[in-house]
Amino acid sequence: MTEQETTEETTEQTTEQTTETEEQDPQVAKLRREAAGYRTKLREAEQERDETRTELDALRGERQAEQITDALVDAAHKLGFKNPQGAADKADAAGVKVNADGEVEGAEAALKALQEALPELVASEPAGGNPPRRRGSAAAKESDADRRKRLYGGGGDAFAGGGVVRPDA
Repeated sequence: MTEQETTEETTEQTTEQTTETEEQDPQVAKLRREAAGYRTKLREAEQERDETRTELDALRGERQAEQITDALVDAAHKLGFKNPQGAADKADAAGVKVNADGEVEGAEAALKALQEALPELVASEPAGGNPPRRRGSAAAKESDADRRKRLYGGGGDAFAGGGVVRPDA
């Protein structure tokens, strides 16, 4: 007898024994149906888990894309691009990655390459921040009293000439 014939014969004997056992004991049949139900629930749960993982991976990808775009816009602003969003869109983001700590790497390098390739996108003066203070300007020489007079239209003492007036005094 070959091994395959032996396996088939053993399977047939087991099936016959199972059928006989189920006929003899309805409790066994009930437990088998219950086990089959649990196997079905397990397959459904595994499928749901796989779908959830796929959705999670998609959301992580979207979040990383948003992080990269935000980092490119910030770096473009710091480098003085006229339109930081436009520069971020034109930059080659292939070398920009989010590391394991969640930090974006390579954004400035990508924008510096864009800056070298298209220098007309960069403003002549850096964008943002306060304008530089000029030394020797009139605003720097103005005293506190002059500033109060200019801003509040007076410059006098706030307590002089005011107060409660009593008629008998």
